[in-house]
Amino acid sequence: TMNEQIFICPSGHRVSSPHRGDLPSGTGFYRRNMAFSYGVARQHDNYDNRSPMGGSNRAAAVMAEVTRPSETILMFETRRHDSAHPSVFGFDSDFQPTGGMGDDGRVGDLMYRHSQQMNVVYCDGSARSTPRIMDWDAFWIDS
Repeated sequence: TMNEQIFICPSGHRVSSPHRGDLPSGTGFYRRNMAFSYGVARQHDNYDNRSPMGGSNRAAAVMAEVTRPSETILMFETRRHDSAHPSVFGFDSDFQPTGGMGDDGRVGDLMYRHSQQMNVVYCDGSARSTPRIMDWDAFWIDS
C-alpha cells in the first residue's frame, strides 16, 4: 500500500510487532518493527483452529474454504499482532466468554475502544463496527 496510515486506527491506538518486515516504516533489526492497530487470529501448534490467515503449520485459506465469509473475522483491533490463545480474545480454556470489559475497552488483548465496539474486517471484505465478540468460532474457519 502507498498509505501506511491504513494500518493505524485514527484514534491513535497502536501495537508493535517484530514480525512485519514487509510493511512500510519498519525500524530496528532489518526494519522488522512497525506500529499498527490491527491484528489477526492465527492457528498455532497448541490449538486445532484454522484461521483465514493460516498459522504455524498451515497455509492461509483460499476463499472457497471460508464457508461463512460475512461472519468470519479476518482482522480486528488488538494490543498484539496475532495469537490463538483463548485468553487473548477474552475466552476461557473452554472457549466461553470471560469477565467484563475494562474501562479502556479491553477484553483480553482485543480493544473495543469505540463506544465499546471495535473495527473488524470480515472475510467477505466488509468492515464493521462490532460489539463484544461472544462466539469463539467467529475467528476460525473450522473448529
